[in-house]
Amino acid sequence: MAGAILRRWVPPATATVAGDDTVAEHKGQKVYGKGCHRDAVRSPHSYTASRWGHKWVGLAILVRFPFARRPWALPVLAALDRSEAWNRPHGRRHKTPAPLRRQRLAVLVHWFPERRFRFTGDGN
Repeated sequence: MAGAILRRWVPPATATVAGDDTVAEHKGQKVYGKGCHRDAVRSPHSYTASRWGHKWVGLAILVRFPFARRPWALPVLAALDRSEAWNRPHGRRHKTPAPLRRQRLAVLVHWFPERRFRFTGDGN
């Protein structure tokens, strides 16, 4: 998908890539990899709201279409951010969203060594 997007919609110059994370709520007792994550959308400055579910860390290529005024973010890579409480009993090393984003960006650079990428991410 990333190759098709880059060939068809992104000029041969530098491609802009955006990284972000989102929480998808899943309340079931036997949901794989779920955790209690901070929900940035529902958290004002006065308190922190959290949700049980999956936190997905994604990477998207920004594409400017002629019919749109702003660029569209077309997702190409995603990773499940498991909570530290979930990783510990499963014998996995805990990674925060920033290293997961960096790993996805490294994969993109490895897949397309001839391309240059400009990365932008949120404050997390």
